[in-house]
Amino acid sequence: MRHGILLLVLSVLASCATTKTPLPTDNIDELLGTWVNTEYDGPGMGTKSGKMVWKADGTYSEYRQSTFDRSFAEPAWEIKKKWKATNGEIYLVVFVDRFASEGANYHYTIRLSPDRSYHEMMIHIKEAPVEIDPNDPAYRIYYRQK
Repeated sequence: MRHGILLLVLSVLASCATTKTPLPTDNIDELLGTWVNTEYDGPGMGTKSGKMVWKADGTYSEYRQSTFDRSFAEPAWEIKKKWKATNGEIYLVVFVDRFASEGANYHYTIRLSPDRSYHEMMIHIKEAPVEIDPNDPAYRIYYRQK
């Protein structure tokens, strides 16, 4: 009997630790601004950009290097889902109309840190990735530029 109660209490606590609170998708303030990662600067970084600027007009500018002033892409984006975890992280599922003329639409899963100083993201063409995995080639991390 004691083991059954203990298991019940542990399962309730575990479910509370992963509670997600849905948030309205029209509030985009946490994501707006300039985000950089100087480790992505330079040759050999492939599709990892040094700077991203998320704008209130529903577009973002992407730059090969964090010091560049000329962007190479300015796609439209839209938040499809948004929630807050109990630890204060905010998660976003974002649809990006990257190269509409080529039929290449992207789905980003973004995790904003509790203090909003950095965000991690996973990129996928067909659907939003379920988990943020730093070991996956589609993983990116950016730091808010002050």
